Amino acid sequence: MVLQNVIAIMYDCDLTLTPVYMQDVLFEYFKVDGEEFWNRKEDWAKRIRVKGTNCDDECAYMNMILQYVREGKFKGLSITTSQ
Repeated sequence: MVLQNVIAIMYDCDLTLTPVYMQDVLFEYFKVDGEEFWNRKEDWAKRIRVKGTNCDDECAYMNMILQYVREGKFKGLSITTSQ
């Protein structure tokens, strides 16, 4: 019999589980201006839509999170996994 750890990630996008948006916790922890983040996300989404790429808001903000990781604004946050 092989034992495995099971890890579940719960992400609340619509305030059903928490009283604040999950992104707000991330912004607070990394001292990121949430308004600036959302404005940058919206500007980016508009630019790619003009180029003919369809992108919904959820994908746009997740892309912006990755951009912030690349820029070092979420220092220590990683998109890699280790085993």
